[in-house]
Amino acid sequence: MTSESVGANSRPYGMPFFIAVAILTLLLGACGGDDDDPVDPALEIDRGVRLLEDGHLEQAYDVFDAVIQSDPQDAEAYARRGYVLLALENVRGGLADINRALAIDPDYALAHNYKGVVFAINGIREQAILEFTRAVELAPEMTEAYVNRGRIYLEMSDGESALADLDVALTLEPENTELLLIRAQTYLALGDWIRAEADLEQVLSLPGADHTDTAARQLLSIIR
Repeated sequence: MTSESVGANSRPYGMPFFIAVAILTLLLGACGGDDDDPVDPALEIDRGVRLLEDGHLEQAYDVFDAVIQSDPQDAEAYARRGYVLLALENVRGGLADINRALAIDPDYALAHNYKGVVFAINGIREQAILEFTRAVELAPEMTEAYVNRGRIYLEMSDGESALADLDVALTLEPENTELLLIRAQTYLALGDWIRAEADLEQVLSLPGADHTDTAARQLLSIIR
C-alpha cells in the first residue's frame, strides 16, 4: 500500500478508541533535569505521549518532531508522530511516518499496529488483520493490537475470533474497564445479553472513569 492510495482527508477509523487503548498500555516517565542538560529522547517521547493523552495533539506532534530532528533514525518517534497525524486526520502523512519507522526497524511492533489502523481506516480489512497479527507476534503483550484486530473480525462477522482477541486483551489487563465495556458491547452485538450484563456489572464494580460507568449503566438499562 502506498501513500498515494490513502486520502489525505480520510477520517480515522475509530480514532478516539484507538487513542484511548494505546494510552492505556504505555509506561509514562517523568521528565526532569536542567535546561542545559542533553535532551533524553526516551523522556521526550514519554512527554509527547502525556501530551497526547491530554488531547494536546499539536504539542505532541512538536515533541515527536523534535526527537526526529535530533535523531532521524528514531523509529519510535516516527511511529508516534505518524499516529498523531492519523488523529489529526492526515492519513497520508501518518502513513508516510509509519512506513519510515518500519524502514528503520521492520520488526517494530507498534508501527505494525499503527499501519493496521491505516488499513482499517480505508476499509482494507485483510491487510489490517495481517498488520495487527504481526504486531502481536512481535509483542504478545500489546493489548491494543488484539483489540484492534478483534474489531475488524467483528466487522467481518467473525464473532468468535473477535471475542478470542478481547479475551486475550482482558487476560493482559483484567481490570481494564474500557476493555470490559468493549467486550460487553461485542457480546451485545452477538446477541449474548447474559455475558454482556456480567461484563457491565464488572465495569461498575471496578474503579474507572466516569464515562465508562455512564456507558455501562446506559447499556444495563437497555438490557433490563
